[in-house]
Parts: sequence; structure tokens; C-alpha cells
Amino acid sequence: MATELERFIERAVESQLISLHGITAFQREHAGQGNSINTAEDLAKELVSAGRLTKFQVSAIYQGKTAGLVFGNYIVLDKIGGGALGNVFSAKHCQTGKTVALKVISTAAMKSPSGVRRFQQVVSILRQLKHPYIVGFCEAGEIDSLPYLTMQLITGENLLAHIKTHGPVGLADAVEYTVQVAEGLECAHSAGVIHRGIQPSNLMLDKSGQVSIIGFGMAHLEKSTESIVMHPVKLEMLMVANLEFIAPELLEDPRLPTPQSDIYALGCTMFRLLTGKPPYVGDSVPDTLLQHARSPIPKLRAPRPDASVELEEILCRMMAKNPPDRYQSASEVRKALLNLGIASRDP
Repeated sequence: MATELERFIERAVESQLISLHGITAFQREHAGQGNSINTAEDLAKELVSAGRLTKFQVSAIYQGKTAGLVFGNYIVLDKIGGGALGNVFSAKHCQTGKTVALKVISTAAMKSPSGVRRFQQVVSILRQLKHPYIVGFCEAGEIDSLPYLTMQLITGENLLAHIKTHGPVGLADAVEYTVQVAEGLECAHSAGVIHRGIQPSNLMLDKSGQVSIIGFGMAHLEKSTESIVMHPVKLEMLMVANLEFIAPELLEDPRLPTPQSDIYALGCTMFRLLTGKPPYVGDSVPDTLLQHARSPIPKLRAPRPDASVELEEILCRMMAKNPPDRYQSASEVRKALLNLGIASRDP
């Protein structure tokens, strides 16, 4: 019967991440340094320490889940996200050495024709949206009949994680981040793409302070010749996923978002950035949704007295209950915020 060390070595070789010869040489090198490796745990720890494997890869090998660790030309390094359409991994291209975000369609989406079409729609959207404040597209294709796409890997954290770690954002930074998102939405809206999921968790902040819009899995194409019909359960999931940011008109029909719906969500996002809290919090999901439609727009200056009256007015207009009362374009939002003169750029 194989020992735990032998099973680990066998699975590591099966993963194609490292050869048997490579493992044997690694063990011999350590033995020559008076550091014999006698257990699977020791071998795993030393391989991670030497940079030969990642913690994610070692965990997968331990569990026997080695399929897909080498995915075509990509070596999967870590899992960094996921959703209904698929999981997202950091991965390194075998030939170029470039590290990217690799999204592979999920089993559930693969079983659904609409899921496959929606994945293909995300590919199409990202392929055409080239903008500094939208995650960059690299390539797409199929490996072993599984659709995949690769995107720019953003080193940083999403804005929801940023708020949870650091608390509410300063005025200048919050305005700057919102301006960047508005500029990205200008590009998307001009191409007929409504994001339908603008919220802090779908906004990545890199170490230089640049924000990139991600999460186009539920995006809506205004001019699409083929409508991807969403199942009622999926529509309900969409509403719950966007609970804190959903525009009132989408409570009546979430299938027909508009640029003004994204602007409302962006307003709720800026409120969350500035206060650390969502604008509406009910006792239940239906209650929270109802507050979006009926409760007065919360005043920013109550929790943030350092905010100007002008900023509060802009936020209130972004979050107006009726779409005609909001800014009608992301460009208008961007210009209004820049005219405050507090973002980290000149108006």
C-alpha cells in the first residue's frame, strides 16, 4: 500500500506541474544539504518554499484534484474569484511567462445553452471594450471543449475588500474612483453595454490607485440581435446579488436596464465608499428592495459632515428614484464630479 508521500508524489506528477525526475532531484538536493524529506507534508512545504509549487496547487494535489492545473498553455497558480458563469484563476502562460486572470466556464453554465451564450457574450463584450478603466481582454478559446477567456491580472483588491480593511474612503479618493468608473461606463454605454452589476466588489483597485470595472457576467446588450432570456430564478438571483445597488425601475423589470440604472448603482457605490454602509438596509431582502423604491434618499452629510453640499447634491441626483431625474449619461456624472475640484486630477 502506497504511503502518503508516495501518493503525493504520484498526484504531483499526474498534475504535470512537476516531473518525477524533478521531484527526485529536489529530494536529493535537500538530502545533500542534510535536510531529508520524509513526509508528504515536508515535501509540499519545501516545494512551496522553493517556489516550485503554489499553496493552491499543493492543496489540489493533496485532494487529488489535479485535473486542470495545467490548462492548455496555462499553469493555474491560484483561485482568485468565481461566479455563476465560471471560476477565475491566476495563471501563467507556459511559453511567454505572462501571468493573467483565467476564467473557465462552470459545469452548471456549460450544461445550459443560455449559460454558454452568456459566457460567449462576456468574451464579445470584453473583446470590444478597450479602456484603461475596464479590465483588459487577452484571448479566448476552448480547451477540451471548455470555453475560457483570459484577462489582465490586476494586482490589488476590490473596493468592497478595501472598505472592509481600511474603512470609509477619503473624499478625494472616493470622487476619483467614481470618476474613473464613470469614464469606463462612458465607453461601455457608447458600445451599447449596460453593466447591470456596478458595485464595490466589481471594481478592482490596483496599487497605483487605478480602478478597473470587472464582472460583466450579467451585462445587457442594448442593440443585441439575439436576446439571452434569463430564467426567473436567475433574475431573482440578479436582484439579490445587487441588493444594495439596484435601481428602483429594475424592481419592476430587471431585464431592461439602461445607462441610468448603472448611474444609480454607481451613486449607491459612492455612498458605500464614503460611509462604509449601503444606502438602504432593511429587515429582509424584500424590505431593502422596497426602500430603494420608496424611502427618501439618505443624506451624505449626516455620516460625512466633511462632504460639501455640492457633492451631496450630485449623489442625490445619481440616486434619484426616477430615471429622468438622474444624470442621463456617465459623462455628465464625470464632469459634475470633476467640477468639484477635489479629485486627484484637474477638472
